[in-house]
Amino acid sequence: EGVRRLLDSDHFVVLLETLLLLYNHLDRFVGVHRVRLVDELLLSPRLFTRLFTWWSHHVRYVYHLILVYKLVRFKTLDVVGVTITAGSDGKLRMG
Repeated sequence: EGVRRLLDSDHFVVLLETLLLLYNHLDRFVGVHRVRLVDELLLSPRLFTRLFTWWSHHVRYVYHLILVYKLVRFKTLDVVGVTITAGSDGKLRMG
């Protein structure tokens, strides 16, 4: 609940620091806690749209880093009805 409140903030410094915290410590979350954090929060349609298109390029950049370097490592990621796949050549494909 606390992380959700921080990510609901309109202040870009709060968002940036929260996303940096998640980026640095996301690997420490395992099992049901990771699923809840990723599926129910970071990839929820509301937050995905909000953070992916945020006005501050710093916030967008860190959110994109989380998506690419912390979540796509599983080869396939389904986000808001769009599947992102990491190919054998390391390039991301949407489909």
